Amino acid sequence: MSDGLPQLVEVMRSLTKDYRRHGHHYRAPENWIDGQWLPIKNASALEFVGPIAWQPIIRRLFDIAQLGTVAQGAYPLATHTRWTHVVGVASTTGACIASIERAGTTVPPDWKQATLLAALLHDSMQGPWGHSLEFASDLFDYQQGAMDGRLDKVLLRHALQDPQSDIRMAVESVLSNEAGGPFARHDLDDLFQKVIAVSTPSVCIEKHPEFFFLSQLLDGEIDADRLDYIPRDYKFTVNDPDVEKLLLRDARDIVERLSVCPVEFRGRSVQVLAFDERDREAMARLLERRSDSYADIYESPPKVAADEMLAHALVYLLRETDYFELLDDAGISPTINYTVTVSKRREVAELLGLLTDDAFIAMFNIMGAKAEAGALARWAQHLCSDARNGQAFVPIDVEFIGYTEKDELVGQLDEITKLVNATDGSWHSVLAGQREQLGQRGMLMAFARLIDTYGRKLRAERALWTKLWKRADFRAAVADYLSVIDAGIEMDSFESIPLIHISRPWHELTAASPLNQTDPKPRAPEGGRRTPSYRFRAPGGAYVDQPVIQVGKRIWLPFISCPRWLAENPEAVSVMRAEWQAFVGGGPAAWGLES
Repeated sequence: MSDGLPQLVEVMRSLTKDYRRHGHHYRAPENWIDGQWLPIKNASALEFVGPIAWQPIIRRLFDIAQLGTVAQGAYPLATHTRWTHVVGVASTTGACIASIERAGTTVPPDWKQATLLAALLHDSMQGPWGHSLEFASDLFDYQQGAMDGRLDKVLLRHALQDPQSDIRMAVESVLSNEAGGPFARHDLDDLFQKVIAVSTPSVCIEKHPEFFFLSQLLDGEIDADRLDYIPRDYKFTVNDPDVEKLLLRDARDIVERLSVCPVEFRGRSVQVLAFDERDREAMARLLERRSDSYADIYESPPKVAADEMLAHALVYLLRETDYFELLDDAGISPTINYTVTVSKRREVAELLGLLTDDAFIAMFNIMGAKAEAGALARWAQHLCSDARNGQAFVPIDVEFIGYTEKDELVGQLDEITKLVNATDGSWHSVLAGQREQLGQRGMLMAFARLIDTYGRKLRAERALWTKLWKRADFRAAVADYLSVIDAGIEMDSFESIPLIHISRPWHELTAASPLNQTDPKPRAPEGGRRTPSYRFRAPGGAYVDQPVIQVGKRIWLPFISCPRWLAENPEAVSVMRAEWQAFVGGGPAAWGLES
């Protein structure tokens, strides 16, 4: 598509311009707090964040589904939004701070305001369809391999540091003296530095250890984020009234009895959160519910298959506009060659982060309708339309694995990795002698380790698709499918556009999974951690270290998904299963990742 990227950037600018306005004339309606469903309500926190929450740059979150594509699948009532969630997190944060102060710890007003603002803004750069596009977030690595954290978090941190960013100007239009707010200009600069500190645990513990517990409220094992979304998401998905009441009671009890205690960490005194010993079971129930939600909702194979459609659509549109190209050279090396500058990649990432769900779909409709649009752009448009209309790809041959077996296989893979590194050998040659011992599941895990970037995954998809395309019986099934959907794309075009998507687990394939314990980092002695953990307050007032609360159950391994019409063709499914199993057993050479 000639001049494709400039056209795409202009389309995104047009679709996001209404969200980039700000001013104190954007006001919350009277009594808006009364109309909110909040797991934990704190009026003073809502009064502070309310005027900011109604600024267009934050209000756009009202047009982003909290659970992404979930409402297009098995849970059509899951239409709650990212905006209601961030407001809920701010409210819960305010309630937590109030409990901490009742327990005897004073929180200075400026730190309280910074923490409430950080809670409201924590998802403010969340892009369209929630977390659905995070599969492909590494394609926007505008820091050349130095991206530290999730893309939306990196974008938010940069926005908070930039006085000309839409986020900062929106906040200043409410809180500055010029707008009738309580902050002078230099005080606002200090406020934003505190927001960055409490939003970044490693920064907070280094510069402000006395307020590290505020950072834990926003990013911890049991934090305000989880205390809001666990009961909220349950209400709008599974929705068993008795369980909902129990989760709400658990969350409120935990917050009500929250306190702070000092711990020694690397020779320094650090203030950390302390939970009441009586709430240990409540914490376990909430984390158990979170684990179930990841398995059954957030990262269930049907939901991931729908997410992959949106991620692939974005990849195809960017390839059509010459944003990048896939490299065909052999070897486990970067498979993406960017054809645009770093500044342009950052601009595309920032604009994408401002799109809403509907604006994202509109972007594909506009680009796909252009006369010069090629097969990739038109297929991207079709993928978006089907995902939006509940016609998601169907998972094929999903393998689940328990944590015990996973940890055993991880140990074997770690040994293989050491051998590869020590001998300067290849994964292909080392795995060749281990395939029988690893079995199909072990090979799937090895495959997941090697497709650790979206570019490598795309290369593997292309390798699998090449095998399938050579089968005349499979091409006949594809032709039947294309005649049904009438996408306006020639059959020959699909030789290079896979109709098979590969999905890999979001979980880190290490021996300590995030869902296997309360701590999102691998459990280690305090001296080996970047930050200290919370404590429990035992009867009598003594503070004790917390043991790991085991809640993990199972995860899925890499799987393939395909259009529904193909999944309903028994012959096509038989071919896909056979080729997929042979593909997995073939090792890195078959995967297109190593010669």
